[in-house]
Amino acid sequence: MEPCAHDDRFRKLLQHFLDGVSDRTRLAYGDDLRRLAAHLGCRDAGDALSRICRMLPGEANLAALGWRNSMRHAGLAGSTINRRLATLRSALGLARRVELITWSLSVRGERAEPTRDTRGPDLDRVARGIRDAGQQPDGIRAARDVALLSLLFDLGLRRGEVVALNNQDVET
Repeated sequence: MEPCAHDDRFRKLLQHFLDGVSDRTRLAYGDDLRRLAAHLGCRDAGDALSRICRMLPGEANLAALGWRNSMRHAGLAGSTINRRLATLRSALGLARRVELITWSLSVRGERAEPTRDTRGPDLDRVARGIRDAGQQPDGIRAARDVALLSLLFDLGLRRGEVVALNNQDVET
């Protein structure tokens, strides 16, 4: 493999790539590309992008395939591997759009297993919870609990949104 080398074009590319995203995404993308740099033996993300972009398309795909396989062998979750590959694909997509390269990365991601239940609430369970909350001996507490559950379920508010509500936020 060609050694990592400093190239200002790719440092600028990296800067523009990271400037175009939110702070949280910037941290994640930066971490992903630093991990790629470590895998390639480069000193930083800019040098890693420079090295990948200066490769022939087949070499770049082999390098990405090697990175994917090393992450797989390290026991990383498929979703993590896919996110890191997506970061690389996005950075290389920008390199292609600004005509620093003429090819696209074609390494496939991993099959990711769902890690949580995304089916939504059990309607019967929610209805029982509201009914049970309304049957508490303390009438004020029961009304509060029914209202909270209704805000969460009927309006689809998030926990943090419900907690942040004030009296002036509610129409009576």
